Amino acid sequence: LSLKGYDTTLGLIKNLNNPASEDAVVVKVLRSAGAVPFVTTSMPPSGLSMDASSAIYGEQRHFADKGRLAGGSSGGEALLLAGCGSPLGFGSDIAGSLRIPAAFCGISCLKPTFKRLSHFGLVSNNTRNNSRLDACVGPMARKVDSLVDAMRTLLGPEMFSLDPTIPPIPFDEALFSGSRKKSLVIGYYTHFKGEAQVPPAPSVERAVLEVKALLQSQGHLVKEFVPPSPDLAEELLLSTFFSDGGAGLRSALSNEPLPKHMHLLRLSLYIPGFLKHLLAFIAGLFLGKPAAIILSSSIGCHSSVSVLELRHRIAQYEEAFAKAICASDSPFDVIICPTFAYPAPLASTAEIFLDTSLLYTALYNLVDYPAGVVPVGVVTAEDVKSAAKLLEDYRRSGDRTNAALANMQIGSEGLPLAVQVADPCRRNWRLNLLRQRSSSSTNCSAFMIYSSRVYVAALAHMLEDDLPVSLVVGCLARIWAEAWPADHKARRRHCCEGVTLLDTQVDIMRETWVILLSSITDFGWWRLVCGYLVTFLVVKLSCIWLQRRKAHAILAEKRRRLTKIRQTSLLHLQKNPQLEHFCSLSTRELAVKIRSGEVQPLQLLHAFQQRAAELLLQNCIAEVILEANDQAKALDLDKQASQSPLFGIPVSFKENLSLKGYDTTLGLIKNLNNPASEDAVVVKVLRSAGAVPFVTTSMPPSGLSMDASSAIYGEQRHFADKGRLAGGSSGGEALLLAGCGSPLGFGSDIAGSLRIPAAFCGISCLKPTFKRLSHFGLVSNNTRNNSRLDACVGPMARKVDSLVDAMRTLLGPEMFSLDPTIPPIPFDEALFSGSRKKSLVIGYYTHFKGEAQVPPAPSVERAVLEVKALLQSQGHLVKEFVPPSPDLAEELLLSTFFSDGGAGLRSALSNEPLPKHMHLLRLSLYIPGFLKHLLAFIAGLFLGKPAAIILSSSIGCHSSVSVLELRHRIAQYEEAFAKAICASDSPFDLLEDYRRSGDRTNAALANMQIGSEGLPLAVQVVGRPMQEELVLRVMKEIEYSAEKEQLYELFRLQYLLFSRICFCTRPGV
Repeated sequence: LSLKGYDTTLGLIKNLNNPASEDAVVVKVLRSAGAVPFVTTSMPPSGLSMDASSAIYGEQRHFADKGRLAGGSSGGEALLLAGCGSPLGFGSDIAGSLRIPAAFCGISCLKPTFKRLSHFGLVSNNTRNNSRLDACVGPMARKVDSLVDAMRTLLGPEMFSLDPTIPPIPFDEALFSGSRKKSLVIGYYTHFKGEAQVPPAPSVERAVLEVKALLQSQGHLVKEFVPPSPDLAEELLLSTFFSDGGAGLRSALSNEPLPKHMHLLRLSLYIPGFLKHLLAFIAGLFLGKPAAIILSSSIGCHSSVSVLELRHRIAQYEEAFAKAICASDSPFDVIICPTFAYPAPLASTAEIFLDTSLLYTALYNLVDYPAGVVPVGVVTAEDVKSAAKLLEDYRRSGDRTNAALANMQIGSEGLPLAVQVADPCRRNWRLNLLRQRSSSSTNCSAFMIYSSRVYVAALAHMLEDDLPVSLVVGCLARIWAEAWPADHKARRRHCCEGVTLLDTQVDIMRETWVILLSSITDFGWWRLVCGYLVTFLVVKLSCIWLQRRKAHAILAEKRRRLTKIRQTSLLHLQKNPQLEHFCSLSTRELAVKIRSGEVQPLQLLHAFQQRAAELLLQNCIAEVILEANDQAKALDLDKQASQSPLFGIPVSFKENLSLKGYDTTLGLIKNLNNPASEDAVVVKVLRSAGAVPFVTTSMPPSGLSMDASSAIYGEQRHFADKGRLAGGSSGGEALLLAGCGSPLGFGSDIAGSLRIPAAFCGISCLKPTFKRLSHFGLVSNNTRNNSRLDACVGPMARKVDSLVDAMRTLLGPEMFSLDPTIPPIPFDEALFSGSRKKSLVIGYYTHFKGEAQVPPAPSVERAVLEVKALLQSQGHLVKEFVPPSPDLAEELLLSTFFSDGGAGLRSALSNEPLPKHMHLLRLSLYIPGFLKHLLAFIAGLFLGKPAAIILSSSIGCHSSVSVLELRHRIAQYEEAFAKAICASDSPFDLLEDYRRSGDRTNAALANMQIGSEGLPLAVQVVGRPMQEELVLRVMKEIEYSAEKEQLYELFRLQYLLFSRICFCTRPGV
């Protein structure tokens, strides 16, 4: 932890004589509160050992037994505290570095959730070398009261001001005192149920069971919890430490004298991967599966694709763990479990045995849950006797790992014992999409498959007999002719029959390929080469052709089904002029109408269904939710839930938000006929509040275009000008809302997918901080392909009041219970109303100051300056803000989209028909890197630097090291941006900037403004993380003042425009 003027060596000699230039944020806050920093404590080299000894500060051993370790990497801090040398200390934790030494030394500690306390000024090599685990700062003390005082002091306005990336969650006194919830649901476990997990020592197991009985006696409900897939968790954990294949650790530890416990680690960094596989196999035979997993996982990742796949698998495990927490009727509030499998170990024990128990602590770094350690006693003589019996059993069975661990318990009487307390609560029908095939068509299909199989067998015999090539080619032609009939009507019939036949035809092609490969070696060398090439090309092209036929067959069936559903669900509704005016109201106004009895939920649903039917020609609607009518009827009879702001309100969703029984295609044909098995968490909460999901809206393929058109749902264009785009990827949602086809919608945003279409279509939206709203059930390809950007869910509406109602509804106990990874921050009414702070410090800018940045259109610049004047007139302090290094930010942004070198996008977009705006993107995915460098140079000469940056950044990363380096650079930029926010005497509360139209050269941008009169304009309001209420407050002020002063009449204009366009083009009108 940085203290100005003192070294932060990380235990490495190479870092000596390099004092910190400023205090860490945590140190600044503590100094300001009157605390007196008086010593710093030692740590092992790079923080990666349970032996906290180092060449700089010397050897460390346990205070009660000099033959045992005190733990690491915060072992120096733990020894100082245990010896009463300090009343309070701070360390860091990335896999147990606080909790392991605290448990070994008999003191308390707390590992908070990452970003609960500021990590600015915390120096760590490990976060640069791994793809997921982040080091976090935490307090250590002899008593829990000291930890409470530390957290009370730190979780205040000063830290939130110095580090704007920290969620502004003060210390929750009601939660701590128990006044909010006295009786808790507590889970416990004494060991992991996995083949590769080591059992705990008898003393450790006894400690957990005693604490269980103690908590039960205090009135808490204590029941067993089973962590899901511990072997998988350990594999993911160890793999992420070696995400870069060990390159970072090799660099950090090179030429450094290391303690003996780290010699094996350094040696493993230089062993090639194939040899590690062999050693892992041998270790599995002689040392057991735990040691084998450690060796095999240390191979790490050797490509950018494998790093991103590892990141995706960890996110999946995090979701599975959260579901296990919430699986029962009474979700767990807290979990008690062992801190480690044994008390303080012998210093002579090999590190590979010690590391087998790392999952006990590191699991809660992997899923990022807060966890603390509290001492509960000491090892007794009975515990040692039980360990001695186990030692004999392990030796007889040949289990060397558990025998070595049991041997450490001999002589451990009197050592401290502790338990770990983890907090997991950070505070029906299926639509049938395939037709039933008639028995006659099934017989016909079976005959074709049988016929093709016969010719495949004949081909095999021909190759065996070395018959002429012409005969072989003829047989191949016959196979493919049978696999796809020449008759046009037969082809159409087989398309309609479904996908099974096409799947079988693809299998036949692959079978042909296998036969040719296995038999081609019987030919001469020239026939071998020619036959290989011809066969490869013909069979490969045939498989691609059949797969595309399969996709078109699925698409045709999907379109027929959608047309039928729309006709039966929307177009048959008779127009009711008395209900039409409801469609232009906000959710706030609609809720008043429902409560007064002026309109019933079913009537309101029909009004919006009628309006949505008129917007079908915009191609913005994906699916119609068939059970919406039944839900609305039930709400007509249920008045108890009418207090909810969204009771009875129809709601639309972008189609990548899961709704049970409906496709989440991401605009890709390959994802059709794969309905979601359950609702997304956001959808569950809204349904529970009485909202009525009634349609889903379309999006472009994979969500990577400002043109929301797709082959599945058709072309989309702007409502006011058919020659212009409506924006993407939430363009379908924006068009539906702008056309008054829905009062409230939800989309997703990864780089502007909510804000760009909202600005183009003249509506409001909010992109929350990631994890302010649950992302469970949000389907996205992009988070799997990039190293940093995460898609988040956000509301869209015509009025800001509707966004406020949405956030008030979602930010409640139900969402926090369904998704324990969400910080339990309810909607802050004081922050939104302005009662806490009336006058704000607002930053603004109209353009980026960078060589590669395009200037805004005059209309966009004028809009920002008008809003600036408006806010000044309301008493806010508005001053210019300069975003740091915009060219670097753009390079980092574009590079992270191609972190895997484009492999994920190539896979997602292969064999997919794309809108014209995505043709260049697909082409760029197949251009080799050296050619992209050349094209970037040419583009820089003729199109300008912006185009050159786009092309050069699309090269992406081609190794695991470059992905992790990119992640580190983004973290550095995030810290630089936070410092820019807090640089002045009055730090900015909010920022305003223009909404960029896209990445074009200045000439193209200027040309686009011709004929743009009457198009909507918008400004973007940016707040600090987790302060969505403040963003909504300023948005509301701007909206109210703009309407009051009649700067524009956007909502009335868009309603009239849509009415004219849609009513005039509706069939039959």
